Amino acid sequence: MMQRVLWVSALWLLCVRISVATDAGPADADLLPGETVEAAPQYQVAAGSVNVTPAPGAFLAGYQRNRLSTGHLDNLWLKALVVSDGDMLLVLLTLDNIGLTRPDILQIETALLQKHPNAKLVFSSTHTHAGPDVVGIWGAHWWDSGRDEAYLQLLVDQAVGLVDQTVQRLTPATSRIASADLPLDWVKNLSEPELLDPRLSVLQFVDEREVPLATLVNYACHPTVLGPDNTLVSADYLSGFYQTMSAAVPGEHLFLQGAIGGWVQPLQGDRSHELAVSFGAQLADRALALLIDAAPNPYQPLYFAAS
Repeated sequence: MMQRVLWVSALWLLCVRISVATDAGPADADLLPGETVEAAPQYQVAAGSVNVTPAPGAFLAGYQRNRLSTGHLDNLWLKALVVSDGDMLLVLLTLDNIGLTRPDILQIETALLQKHPNAKLVFSSTHTHAGPDVVGIWGAHWWDSGRDEAYLQLLVDQAVGLVDQTVQRLTPATSRIASADLPLDWVKNLSEPELLDPRLSVLQFVDEREVPLATLVNYACHPTVLGPDNTLVSADYLSGFYQTMSAAVPGEHLFLQGAIGGWVQPLQGDRSHELAVSFGAQLADRALALLIDAAPNPYQPLYFAAS
């Protein structure tokens, strides 16, 4: 059975490890007649996304029960990154949602294994509190489920379909990486102020023309600018993050939620969508600045571990 990870707390779970080349191989001048230099191995990479915004009337997750959506402020996205080293197929899925349960993830991975027996799945939810109840505890009453089973099945089907489409577009790629402690003044741990992870990490895959295919950003903060009075679906501050990243860099932009614990929150101010978007734009600006000096990430065979 494929291993599972529900929450991703660091980009290193991708197991694309930073290493230092110890042997650059023979120079052309050192070759004997008829000898050739084997091409350096590369990853095969592709990424894609699908809009998974629910229709109005969905129970919203994250605050009190019986909070029905009346529309949406921005779209929710299911995004996929697929990386192959020729042996293993690493599938990373990110979802703008409170967090899928294990049975739902099992459905996705079972379907994936039928088509891709060498696949390993990492699943990460952004944990927005303005997405549909996919757990079942935010219905009309405490004894009522807020899950829309038809929506959940569609989500599973879309995940499998998205991976299938993405695998068809695998292309040679290299990667680069950057990481630094970059605290944002709007991110606080409200219960334990001294316990906060300020690490911002960025991993980017580029094709042979150096065009970005996918950029992954890892940071720790609940998407909870929008409050319990909000009834409009939203990715919260990640809406501004996606907008700013997409305007600056081609390819897909995936956000991997960090170690948010129980109460790592944004300062919520007026709890407006405009405030949320501005916070996400600030996060994107920090990530883009890190990319300027990103270091090459030499190829290593994929390694996957889970506990």
